[in-house]
Amino acid sequence: MANFYRAFLIELYEEYLEEASFLYEQRLTLYPNPEVTWKKIGEFEERLEAHIDGLVVGGELAIEVAKTHAAGDDFGELFAAICLFCRQDRRDLALAALERLDPADAKKAGAIADALKYEIPNAWIPDFVTLLGSGDPKFAPILARVFGYRRQPCGPQLLDAMRRCAPTALPEIVWSLGRIAHLPAKGPLLDYLRSEEDPVRSAAAIALARLGEPAVIDYCFDKAASQSWAILPLGLAGGRSALPLLSSLALKSADGIVAL
Repeated sequence: MANFYRAFLIELYEEYLEEASFLYEQRLTLYPNPEVTWKKIGEFEERLEAHIDGLVVGGELAIEVAKTHAAGDDFGELFAAICLFCRQDRRDLALAALERLDPADAKKAGAIADALKYEIPNAWIPDFVTLLGSGDPKFAPILARVFGYRRQPCGPQLLDAMRRCAPTALPEIVWSLGRIAHLPAKGPLLDYLRSEEDPVRSAAAIALARLGEPAVIDYCFDKAASQSWAILPLGLAGGRSALPLLSSLALKSADGIVAL
């Protein structure tokens, strides 16, 4: 009887993970859909929360099931597992998932970042801020996204990560520096405004606008007609003086329409 009950619970927790994965993946498609209302998204959020809460109630057995699935290929199940590890204060299992991560796997990296954004316990933050400063390609872009989202003061660690990280992590780190309004970052961000990579230039422009740097507006004015990365930052920070240029760009590109 005991073995039967255990098998039943394992199957139940696996179903929670499967359903949570489905709802998480669906939620990702709802956010950018202009025809979906926030109330509709809220319905998915409530259903997702119910499955994660079911895992929390499951205690150690649910953690063991989630640990196994976190090592699998399903990024939605990974999201649910990291949420569970955070709520159960299992930093060791969350770190193990980060260690296993292939930095090139954008879906899994995004799932871990989302889970930590919403669930990371305050007690973990000092150690994770230190990890951010290491510039490790497995940690830096994810933790930059997490702490930028939460506006966690970690400017020195972000600057350390900026100097050490892989180029692919730069957009996240630059974005985060703008989110936390780290004023000492202005100099490096002005340098990255002239990067050869458009995602880095765009992130630097938006970060500098958040920091109140007026030079970025003039720079984007000069570049927007020929370089698409500059259009959205100009729409966000350019003011009325940008209207004629953005009106002309709106006739040529979707970026121009959004910026206008």
